[in-house]
Amino acid sequence: MEPKDYVYIVGILVTFLIGVFNLISTWRISKKTTFINCVTAERAKWIANLRENIATFCGLTHHFHWSLIDDKKETNIFKKIDRLRMLIQLQLNPNEEYSRKIIDLVTNKIPNLAGKTGGTVPIDEKPPLDKALDELVSTSQLLLKQEWNRVKEEAAKGSITNK
Repeated sequence: MEPKDYVYIVGILVTFLIGVFNLISTWRISKKTTFINCVTAERAKWIANLRENIATFCGLTHHFHWSLIDDKKETNIFKKIDRLRMLIQLQLNPNEEYSRKIIDLVTNKIPNLAGKTGGTVPIDEKPPLDKALDELVSTSQLLLKQEWNRVKEEAAKGSITNK
């Protein structure tokens, strides 16, 4: 064999090794990207579901508290409110500050304020239930914004942040 044959063999081996390295790197990156996309998509769904559940909970609670409705309709609304309270609680992480505050509002504070009044709203002051519902909405906005920022950061960085 001539020296040029050795150069060709080394060149072919180096090309082969680079090809294998690229194949493995591409596979790993593809696997990681698929995982990130899946987690990001699920978080986006979670955000939408939580937003919908909290909005429905607030609307039904407000309607239940302030409207004059018959007993049959009242029972149905109360069942929906109870189901939403549990769904919202299950969707949240009790180890996070905003989640704990939302859980407390949904399971303790708001149910204690939401009785059947069917009365009129005082003109000079916002009723305690409406204040609590506003607090729930604003706290939920903060939580959802925090989560959305986490989703954007993960998508940009390509790595999952655990909090």
